[in-house]
Amino acid sequence: MVEQPKERGQKPETILAHIKDNIPDWHSVTLDQVEIRRLSGLSNACYKVSLKAEARFGDGSNAPREVMYRKFECDIIDRKTEATIFRCMAESGQGAGLIFQNDIYRIE
Repeated sequence: MVEQPKERGQKPETILAHIKDNIPDWHSVTLDQVEIRRLSGLSNACYKVSLKAEARFGDGSNAPREVMYRKFECDIIDRKTEATIFRCMAESGQGAGLIFQNDIYRIE
């Protein structure tokens, strides 16, 4: 059996679906309302996801209009340790804000 290479990066539809699953105010956002830009990353696929200027949330929303989406791709990283460090830095205000993380991706 030939092992298939891991898919690198993430499709825009998947990125937006994960964001919508974890940020309720993004629920009605469509792909044509966002700009998804891939950034350089050493061990992860990193994307800056921004709501376009004309796109709006419901009244009174304080949801972020821009988030960082990371798909974890490096198998040699100790994910539990990295996740704990990131969470602690976010909670202390010394790092990026943490919206959601699991073993596959993180939203900051």
